[in-house]
Amino acid sequence: MNRWKRKVQALARLAEDQRGKPEGELAREKMRHILERYPEARDYEPVKQFMMSDIAWMRRRGVSTDGSWTGANVQEAVALMTADYERRIEEYQRQKRLLT
Repeated sequence: MNRWKRKVQALARLAEDQRGKPEGELAREKMRHILERYPEARDYEPVKQFMMSDIAWMRRRGVSTDGSWTGANVQEAVALMTADYERRIEEYQRQKRLLT
């Protein structure tokens, strides 16, 4: 297993375990950098599972997953979608903190 794969596995576990905490957000940010540097990482199964768990989390809380994203290629469009979803999750969490 190469280096980015080990990092992605560890970061996905940390981000899921620490969701909503600064440690989890930092793990997400590090994962985003890896995905930008290694676009092939998007096809790696732990990344797919991690991204699907985000979508499931959004749906359970009523956060919209609707939209369309256009890029120069598929990787760019997926990156735009991922960034949009992360923004939506952060906004939901920010609103939830304001209400508590």
